Amino acid sequence: MPIATPLRSASSLLAALTALAPLPAQDWDYNAAAAYHDQLGGHALLISIDGKVVFERYSNGYSANQGHVLHSCTKSITGVLCAFAVQDKLIASFDERVSDTITEWQVDARRRVITYRQLLGLVSGILGGETGSPPSYADSIKQAMFADPGTAFSYGPYPFQIFGEALKRKLASSQRTVADYLTAKILTPLNMTPSAWLNYATGDPNLPSGAQFTAREWIKFGEFVRLGGVWNNQRLLAQSLLDELFQPIIPSARDYGVSWWLTLPTGVAPNDTVAARGSGTQRLWVIRSERMAIVRFADSEVWKDDGFFAALMPAAFQKIGDGCKGAGGVPSLVAVTPPKTGTTFEWRIDNLPTVPTLGITYVGLSSTTWGTVPLPLELSFLGAPGCRLFVSADFALPWVGASSVTQRLPVPDTATLSVRRFYLQSAVVDGSANALAMTLSDAGVARVGVR
Repeated sequence: MPIATPLRSASSLLAALTALAPLPAQDWDYNAAAAYHDQLGGHALLISIDGKVVFERYSNGYSANQGHVLHSCTKSITGVLCAFAVQDKLIASFDERVSDTITEWQVDARRRVITYRQLLGLVSGILGGETGSPPSYADSIKQAMFADPGTAFSYGPYPFQIFGEALKRKLASSQRTVADYLTAKILTPLNMTPSAWLNYATGDPNLPSGAQFTAREWIKFGEFVRLGGVWNNQRLLAQSLLDELFQPIIPSARDYGVSWWLTLPTGVAPNDTVAARGSGTQRLWVIRSERMAIVRFADSEVWKDDGFFAALMPAAFQKIGDGCKGAGGVPSLVAVTPPKTGTTFEWRIDNLPTVPTLGITYVGLSSTTWGTVPLPLELSFLGAPGCRLFVSADFALPWVGASSVTQRLPVPDTATLSVRRFYLQSAVVDGSANALAMTLSDAGVARVGVR
């Protein structure tokens, strides 16, 4: 078995925790998140876990059956539509040159080399343009360039309308419109009914900002993305193609992929959070590590995503396994203070022998494996029947005490640790307990939070 490392400071634990995925969804504070949402212009808040709605709130005059304009969240639908076009071989790959179809660009040295990845990643060198009413597909391809492709980021609607023109031309031979393709690939399979969509009836739907959905309809799209391209247990889109949308393209725009916003490591949200974002702080967050999709509809520019996730995902501690009986009963491990960033996490081990005894609290990074050993590990083979080790013994905090012992661990003041988890269980020397002369406390999991 691996040997635990003495935990002399929080720095080694910090380094290990930052590489971990967040704790699976539990103990989320929906009411605190909803209060933050409501006071900052919220209209609808819908949260699903494993495809099931676990929280739903409508406020400030809105109701469940009202469609809401997505604004630029529509851009993220367009990115997924491009992935379908790649899968269907309408587009060879995300790195196909747009000028292969928009042939007018071939006479311009810079436009000639623009790829679909660069176009919808907003790093094509074409000015993004003002938000609002974008030009037609045909007019959008005339938008000015301001930089070489792949060198600078410019946010705006024009690139998405340019994509519309390219897709329109690719579909022309089959006598299909962009609206036909969007309906066939996304809306019909997901049973998504838009409340409205600008220019849909013309066949040239507004691709940067034109969609309107109810929250219940919109979260279907988030769930499809969360499942990696699967809907109703059927794969509609290769996950490898979908996941290409979530990769940054240039270092100066690390928070944007191909039509989707990404989460930087300095943020409070789980690192794998991706988002469709629109004016008025419309949001669709997809968090695969938490099996979660979240819709926010609103009308406010005073908003911080970090504030929302700090409210939703507070510091928490909960029991995950039972200890085994010793001279003082079953040792219990309980939190005294929560594992909040910038504070000291404190826990207590009770029901110890009444005479001074030795013990070690294991601080683990896993509750499923310890090296190659599956967890929980039954210790009967060592002479401790009924005792189970629930945590990987990665770090060790020794202690000496009787009846009850309190231990502390400073939690660095960094949002990088938010939603990360670690596991605790104490081994207690107890000569009267069993042949191993040791008992184990209850085991618990600590989730770091910023509040």
